[in-house]
Amino acid sequence: MTRVFGYGRVSTGEQTVAGQKKAILDRYPQATFHADEGISGTVPATQRDKFKAILEFAAPGDSIVVVAIDRIGRNARSVMEVCEELEKRQVSLISLREGFDFSTPTGKMMLTMVAAFAEMELATLKERTKAGMAAAAAAGRHAGRPTKQTPENVGAVIMKHDAGVSAARIARDLGISRGTVNRILQKHAKA
Repeated sequence: MTRVFGYGRVSTGEQTVAGQKKAILDRYPQATFHADEGISGTVPATQRDKFKAILEFAAPGDSIVVVAIDRIGRNARSVMEVCEELEKRQVSLISLREGFDFSTPTGKMMLTMVAAFAEMELATLKERTKAGMAAAAAAGRHAGRPTKQTPENVGAVIMKHDAGVSAARIARDLGISRGTVNRILQKHAKA
């Protein structure tokens, strides 16, 4: 008996696989659904726990269904390697968005193009992020993770350091990294 495995992936903990699960189970109600959550598409599929589990259980004639090929990966080479592995195992890969069974000759050709577009989309996203950060910096705004060097922390670090408290202890007490403590002390020493 052939089996159908649904596979979903989201990159962050704030995202959910619910929409992917619904789309797959609406089309393939017999599928068992597995998902890797909080895993970037740049991590090879064969290194993700749930996808690895599917590979362990999949047998010749089984199918893996994804909502879109970018759920397998954001790198054309990585996606092609997964498809080659599935082909060796005689397991089909079906993408709902692209509408292809990638085990057919036409599907393989389309996979090559779709995987290249997924890779280009990731590269474009990285470029836009860098450009946005550069624009924010040019406008004098902080881009990226919020700084821990708040006026309260700066004052507390300097006061505790002047009282002879070690940098490690200051970091623990204030809930900041030792690197942040050292950067504050270096700035203070230069001032």
